[in-house]
Parts: sequence; C-alpha cells; structure tokens
Amino acid sequence: MLRAESERALLFVAISLVGWMSAPSSAAVDWQVTRVRVNGVPLELRSGELAVAHPTLVTAVAARWRGRGGNAPSAAVLHVAVAATHTVLGRQRGPLHETVTLRASGSGRTRVLVAVTDLGAVPRTPARLPAGLPDGQRLLQVVEHGDGRSAPRTFTLESPKEPQVALSQWRRSLTAAGWSLRSAEPTGVGPRAWLLWADRGHERIDATFAAGPDGARIVLQVSGDAH
Repeated sequence: MLRAESERALLFVAISLVGWMSAPSSAAVDWQVTRVRVNGVPLELRSGELAVAHPTLVTAVAARWRGRGGNAPSAAVLHVAVAATHTVLGRQRGPLHETVTLRASGSGRTRVLVAVTDLGAVPRTPARLPAGLPDGQRLLQVVEHGDGRSAPRTFTLESPKEPQVALSQWRRSLTAAGWSLRSAEPTGVGPRAWLLWADRGHERIDATFAAGPDGARIVLQVSGDAH
C-alpha cells in the first residue's frame, strides 16, 4: 500500500487536473485506479478521460504546476514531448515523483494517466523469477499487479543472445524448475520474435522473446497461485 502522504498527493494531482475547468461536463472524470509494485515499490495509477483537447490540457497542466513552485528545486517541472499525441509532464516534490501522461484520444478529448511514486517508501522484496536466471541474462524490472499470492507478475529481462537462443535457455531453465512447456512458436511479426507458454500446477507463464538493442528483450508474465 502507498503511504498516506503519497495517497494524498495522488488524489491532489488528479483533482488539480480538472480544478481549473469551469464546465461540469469536462470536470466529471470517472477515474480508474490500478495498484502495482515496481521493483518492490508501491505505485498507484489513476486514469481517466477529459473533454479537453490535448494541446490545451498540456499547456494548462504545465502552467498550473509551474505556478505552484515549479521553478523551485523542491518542485522541479520536467516537460517531455514523446510524440505528437503523447506528452509526459513530471515533477519532483520532496520524496514524491509525480507524472501525468496525456494522450489525444479523439476530437477534443485527452486520455490522462496520473502516477505518484514515493521514493521515500521502503521497498518490499520483489517477486522471484519462476525459474533460475539463464547465464548472461539480466533482470531489468519486476511489476506485481496487486498484493495477493495469485497477483500476476511481469518480469522484463535482456539477453546478449538472439531471441531464439534466449528462448532455448529459458526452455531448459523452466523444465529444470518443474514447468511443463506447452508451446513455443514464432509470433508472425518476424523471424526473430518468439512466444512461449508453460504451466506448473495453478501457475501459467506467457513469455515473449523479441529483438533487443544488443540481443533479446524478454517479457515473462506469470499468473496464478504459486502456493
């Protein structure tokens, strides 16, 4: 769970996005909440859609944040334009890192994703890989989609080997850990991308092996109860 300080900050950021608008239809947002842990650190996401054009909302949020001390070291604003229809605004306030992702979703509408990361929170030990890490591979990120024993887990890794070789390494590692391999096949999007399915008891793995910057990028999605 998030600490109370970051919970309040998340709600404040979400509410502040609509606080400057006077039209009730624009301000009525049905926020959807998703709670995850990234490398053991709790993160809560709030997403919704506003009846405001993407450029207008980007300008308004940036101006509002800078007006609340954005030029001070304790609340620095970072504005990153990722693409024509995708903008990320971020700021640091003490131990809280706040981001708002804005994406055009239609004529005069913008999809909003609000996230607050509490850098002062004590991280929990991340979920373990479903099998031994093959030689040469590196674990980049662990995302836990909830706190229960059966909560899905997503592991992102990289390998210096090409995808098909990395796949062979994981086939051996999973078999040694008691997993039953059900299928391994090309994805159809290119000869260097592969899919793998496996199960063990009440658990299931859906894995993708695609070309990465220096070899392969691997994503393992594990679902089900390990106990």
